[in-house]
Amino acid sequence: MGQNIMSQDIMEQDIIGQNISKELVAQWSEDFRRLTGGRSPVGNSLSRAGLRTVAMNPQAFRENPRVFSQELPAGPAQDQRKSGRCWIFAGLNFLRQKAVEKHGLKDIVFSASYLSFWSNLEKSNYVLEIILETRDDDLEDPVVRWILANPLNDGGQWEMLCDLIDKYGAAPESAMPENYQSGDSRDMTRCIITKLRQSACLLRRQSRQGASLAELRRQKAAFLREIYGMLCFFLGEPPQQFDKE
Repeated sequence: MGQNIMSQDIMEQDIIGQNISKELVAQWSEDFRRLTGGRSPVGNSLSRAGLRTVAMNPQAFRENPRVFSQELPAGPAQDQRKSGRCWIFAGLNFLRQKAVEKHGLKDIVFSASYLSFWSNLEKSNYVLEIILETRDDDLEDPVVRWILANPLNDGGQWEMLCDLIDKYGAAPESAMPENYQSGDSRDMTRCIITKLRQSACLLRRQSRQGASLAELRRQKAAFLREIYGMLCFFLGEPPQQFDKE
């Protein structure tokens, strides 16, 4: 398949900006059939299995066996289900082993729902802060357009996880367990996005009407209080303290 299936007479034509003609398609079809000899083992394989399966090289597996010199004890598996919280689960699984070693525990499972709650609240605050910073900019400004088009999602990274734990700590799953909404966060995210866009519209309108930055920040705090309540409905209110048994 390393050959170029486009014949020389077609290659010499400059077809950039032109429509794909029937003659071109007929030539490409002839080239493809000539290349494959009228048979397509690759196409046959792809019609019956996924690309990863078809492209798998058994020799590579034999040369790179999954044998490791150091094995870490693994706790119970966790399932992020229909959410984008992989970064939270991955980070908490790493910290779980550290907590077990430091505190002499048999095992502990940290609550991903707990950190997801604070992540959504902190992201909402971040979005509204950008709205205040850009309150005098045109709606077609690239930053304004981007933040209104993509105000919130489940995604994150290691630095964000560290910041959340530094500020809010971590809780065992027993203190804030998974529920339906944490495992399928689409509806929750849509609702908060709608609230953020409504809040952005009101903040920008109040700014045009002469509201001071201090007044706008008080209004922002009121919007965040509503979002906090929404998160409590969806995920439950985060525990302020808990007993680890």
